[in-house]
Amino acid sequence: MPPPRPLAPWLHQLSPPIRELRRIRATSRNRRDSRTRAAHPILLGRAIFADMIFNRVAALALLSSLASTSTLSLRSPNPLSQSEIFPRDANADNLCPTTATTCGGRKVALVIDSSGSNTVTDPHNFRVEAGKEIAQRLVSTTEASGKVKADQVTVVDFDDSATVVYPMGDPSGANFTKIDSSGGTYIADGVREGVGQITGSSGGLAKDASGMVVLTDGEDSNQAELISEITKAGGLGIRVHFGFLDPSGLGTSRPSLLSAILGTGGIYSTISSAEAQKNFVNLVYLQGLTKQDNPNPNSTTGLLPGLTVARLIDSSQPPVKFTYSALSGEKLNFTVSSLSNQILTCSLRSGKKEVASATTSSFGGKALMSYESSKNDMLSLEVKATSGQGVMQVQPKTNMPNATRPLITSAAAMSGGKPSPFTLVGMSVICLVFAGTIVLG
Repeated sequence: MPPPRPLAPWLHQLSPPIRELRRIRATSRNRRDSRTRAAHPILLGRAIFADMIFNRVAALALLSSLASTSTLSLRSPNPLSQSEIFPRDANADNLCPTTATTCGGRKVALVIDSSGSNTVTDPHNFRVEAGKEIAQRLVSTTEASGKVKADQVTVVDFDDSATVVYPMGDPSGANFTKIDSSGGTYIADGVREGVGQITGSSGGLAKDASGMVVLTDGEDSNQAELISEITKAGGLGIRVHFGFLDPSGLGTSRPSLLSAILGTGGIYSTISSAEAQKNFVNLVYLQGLTKQDNPNPNSTTGLLPGLTVARLIDSSQPPVKFTYSALSGEKLNFTVSSLSNQILTCSLRSGKKEVASATTSSFGGKALMSYESSKNDMLSLEVKATSGQGVMQVQPKTNMPNATRPLITSAAAMSGGKPSPFTLVGMSVICLVFAGTIVLG
């Protein structure tokens, strides 16, 4: 599904207006016969205006996407650069990420916290909006055709116990209205109910195409049971993603829980603000909502503002790699934490040049790297463990948390910051198209 950070976040704000323009244009065109022109001059004017504005918005959106990704048909070998985030109606062709082995046919459980503490940590229900965004990016029944298969989704809320608020079905009908903020935090029951919906609904378990996204602001009262349920889900091939809302940005320091989540192929991220939950949705899609969306999720992990990301680390394996899309003048702090009894060595690079480095001490140790970017740049962070296996996490902090920036990686960044010939030709074509819409309306 078109999934981390949007190519151009302002495009998300344009999504509702684009839909409205399409509605106005379609309605007005249907009425633009000879009688309508005489009887409805206002509708005719609205139709012409909608046509003009829609053409300009579409051209600008495409131009922005090219400028952000710095690629047309030429793609980076890094799979992260191939997962584009667009509003669905801003790029209707992107029904599934380009890393996907099969498009659609997925079963997804959205497991959302409805405990009383959300009245304080998430009073505007951003976790619910994040769930809606995931459902909206899935393939609905009406969108499925040919090789593109329809997805299914279920919505489960949990507090003292779990409740299925939308049984497994068409994503276009997903209902979130019954999710409130009252009660305790029994996450394990929510995970168990989500697994039951995935395996017990029509068609049974979707092999390599089942995923679960948990959004919560608290820790389960029974960690052992939660770990057990996550491990069972992973054993069935269900990829479990976990978003933990914690304004401190610290999250849980329980390596056993993080290992269980990461062992399913999912992502664990601590979300420092309710608003940053939208970035978490993007991160989930970069990781691969299900196995078929990204069979190799741990090659490189994107870092996004407001999110602390955990990864498994093994001294016998290659370094753990992260990327961050920095802006000119951006001041950054990267905190790398060892959650296991390991010493970690860290290197931050701009291209081939190391711009910062640090080493953690031991369990609970932290390594801090600071950097101010003098240009728009794709930074890479590599972390190595001196011995053993364990869990680590990275927390980026920036003075530009809400700035518009490109996606995680781009062909330009991979080639030393120079746009490819495909990019230059493509942007020229789009500029000509945009100019044509101005002249011709």
